[in-house]
Amino acid sequence: MGGLHLGCDNLTADQWLEQAARFQKMAGRFDLHSRLHASFAALARDAGKRAKQWSMACDLDYLRMRAAHEQTAGANAADIRVRRVHLEMAKRYQALIRATETAAAADLRRVS
Repeated sequence: MGGLHLGCDNLTADQWLEQAARFQKMAGRFDLHSRLHASFAALARDAGKRAKQWSMACDLDYLRMRAAHEQTAGANAADIRVRRVHLEMAKRYQALIRATETAAAADLRRVS
């Protein structure tokens, strides 16, 4: 088995937020011990970042599914006006996908 696999890798966004709150609470218990406080605060920040990444991934999945659906509906529409509407919606979903991917990439590059 290669590498360390933690059981918490498959948490939902809500579960990651719960973890972040628990770690932040633990950090507060160690205000007089700066190293322990800093360690738990770092764990809380990491859990918060993971919650955000999970949410963005779910948003992207949904947007991609909707874009594909609109593209298919446009391709299958008999009426040219209906086709245009579906293809315009597909185009707008693609724009949202690009914006979300750009925001996610910018978030990954951010250094604290």
